[in-house]
Amino acid sequence: MYVGGVLGDATGAKTVISMCSNTGTVTTTANMAGGITARLGDNNAVCVLYNCFNTGAISAKGTAGGIVAFLQTPTAGTGKSLVANCYNTGDVTADENTAGGIVGQINMFSEIKNCVSSAKVSAVKRYAGGIVGNNNNKNNPGPITRCYYLENTVTSGSDMNTSGNALTAEQMYGSALVTEMSNFAGYLNNKELTSYLQWVKVANSCPNFDAKNTVAASAYILSVKEPEHGKYELVKPVAVLAQDSTTIFVKKNTAVEFATTPDEGYVFYALRVNGDLQTEYVNNFRTATGDVEVEVLFSLPRRWDQVASEAVAGTDYAETETGYEIHTPLGLAYITDKVNNGGDMMAGKQVALTADIDLTRENADGIAFTWLPIGSSSKNFKGAFDGRGHSVKNMLVNAGTGYGGLFGYVSGDTIANVTISGKSSVTGTNYLGAIAGYLNSKAVVLNCNNDSCRITTSSTYAGGLVGNAGSGCKVINSSSTGSVSGTDKVGGIVGYIQGEVIACLSTGKVVSGAKGGAILGDGYNPVVTRSYRQEGIVEAANENVSGTVLEIADIQSQALADEMTAYAGYLNRTTGSDLAGWTYTEEHSPVSSSVKAGDAYKVSVSTEMVNGTLALPVLLTQDEEAEFYAVAGNPVKLTITPDEGYQLDVLTVNEEPATLTDDSFVMPATDVMLAATFKAGGVGIEKDEADFIRMWTSNATLYVVLPQQTSVMIAGTDGRILINELAEAGTVSYPLERGLYILKIGDASYKVAVK
Repeated sequence: MYVGGVLGDATGAKTVISMCSNTGTVTTTANMAGGITARLGDNNAVCVLYNCFNTGAISAKGTAGGIVAFLQTPTAGTGKSLVANCYNTGDVTADENTAGGIVGQINMFSEIKNCVSSAKVSAVKRYAGGIVGNNNNKNNPGPITRCYYLENTVTSGSDMNTSGNALTAEQMYGSALVTEMSNFAGYLNNKELTSYLQWVKVANSCPNFDAKNTVAASAYILSVKEPEHGKYELVKPVAVLAQDSTTIFVKKNTAVEFATTPDEGYVFYALRVNGDLQTEYVNNFRTATGDVEVEVLFSLPRRWDQVASEAVAGTDYAETETGYEIHTPLGLAYITDKVNNGGDMMAGKQVALTADIDLTRENADGIAFTWLPIGSSSKNFKGAFDGRGHSVKNMLVNAGTGYGGLFGYVSGDTIANVTISGKSSVTGTNYLGAIAGYLNSKAVVLNCNNDSCRITTSSTYAGGLVGNAGSGCKVINSSSTGSVSGTDKVGGIVGYIQGEVIACLSTGKVVSGAKGGAILGDGYNPVVTRSYRQEGIVEAANENVSGTVLEIADIQSQALADEMTAYAGYLNRTTGSDLAGWTYTEEHSPVSSSVKAGDAYKVSVSTEMVNGTLALPVLLTQDEEAEFYAVAGNPVKLTITPDEGYQLDVLTVNEEPATLTDDSFVMPATDVMLAATFKAGGVGIEKDEADFIRMWTSNATLYVVLPQQTSVMIAGTDGRILINELAEAGTVSYPLERGLYILKIGDASYKVAVK
């Protein structure tokens, strides 16, 4: 006799049972009892049952099953009878034969998959199992795929059937099993065109179906190849089954993450997903549509922090009362490892270089080492760094997740006196700069240089020195010659800033698909002071024109180095800063040096002189309110122009006579007011000399006919030089405001009135 909660005997050819349930007690003193049906299929019929559940107690004298008592399939080759995507919470008892949480007995050709039982199962005299009580042929059992039962719930008078997977209560009642069963149902729906329901969590129960009987969304296989040179553990998604460490089922956009354990001498390198190498040293990704095969790759070390353990105290670095002194690349890698991996963010400490650092190194496979930036978005570098005028050479940064540079993320202190040089480059997604990817909490970059380090982002926020500088941050007295490229917010000094750029110089190529500039790409209320940029270096859809634009001849000059040194010295004196002076070498733009600029003072020229004029050296800045500064002890060369018939009598500095050497005086340690008195008797301009020059004015323009190439200088009567150039022979014109001017052609001077 066959007794079932829905059907007693389901043996008709191609019978399909779905969306059925039983909540009542099913019992018989005869042969078989099942929560849904006693018998499914027979020697002549293939039958299928899916999306069904039972919560009632099931008992029989013979064979009992939580869903089906006896699952049977004809001879091999004619198909398989199947129980799939079902659950049972009702206790199952058999007095004389077998009992199973899902199926009491199964023949060798039938199949059970994606089923779960949390029921107590008992066979008084014979076989019992959490999923199946008895496989009809133990040497060739029917496949039982991804089925689960609660451990310690099965008792048997004869033999225990362990088919399926025994789970702890924590596993059975947890979310991971719900996800796993839903994803497997979705995979079957996708591959076999079934319509299995998704699963939901129910307190203190195995997974159930939801009230709306929602069909499980498509899912895909994620398989992991066994790696060489290390081991891994799947962290996300959480795998319930042991075999899930190599094959699991996931939906689109599932976060996958691995924990890795390299063999000795090796490091985790990257993931390869469907044959494509992912970002280096990133142990996670998100799935797309389709099956996924993952390789966890280990390699010999490829990054400096991975060999930080080789650093030796006293040789590579030294601990000091205030922090650390760094002697070698390994010593600097030791700092990176302490910050990024050890969590010591160096707050209140100073890290200082005692030598140049060359980051050139290859592993045994000939792979060049890359640099892991000091500090990340989660572990900021909060200390002070002083390069002491040294350089970091041949730094290769591949910041796949952004925040790239010598430093990744700096919070609240100063990075000073270091140059990035050699064959250096920084690449990544965003927040990239040679010195730092990101500044925050009023951090400062001071006296730093990027000497030809290339900055390349596939996204935004890239600068020659700093990628992004937050509120109150400053970049001061620094330079960059490195090229910078990206899609938006790309700057020769800083990509984006909410603070200040002071006394900086930019000469590197800047390319941006949107906002870009030689000094800064973009900003929120940015302030740019006494900073200079080379003309023609920006290619941007929306150019930021902050800073004074100069031709290459003015950029590569001692005059610019002197002007920037003097301004640095003025700030040192007036604000207590530690700005370095600037040095110039031929055919190279000036760079911030390692020597603090001497105190500088303001120089002014009296406007009350008669019979001649004084002019200071030309200021290159375009700031109309900019004042002239000179470092105490340095010579200041003047242009002295007596009127016709006059010559210089006395130059006074702060009303005291001064000594001139080659038209220069030595700057005292105080602000200066210059004045000059002129006396009659000077050579002036003879008529014969003037006959060689024709000039006239018209419509506020001065016209001059030059017989040959010569120097032309035009100054106002206040001594401020307005034009100073080498002019070609022929007629030249100079638009000027109407008024009196001093015109100097070669060594001859003229006073002209422009009308």
